[in-house]
Amino acid sequence: MPSGLSPNISLAQNAFES
Repeated sequence: MPSGLSPNISLAQNAFES
């Protein structure tokens, strides 16, 4: 996947885990 999407994936995971 494009590295540009990585930060978005990380933020999404943090939101779900919260």
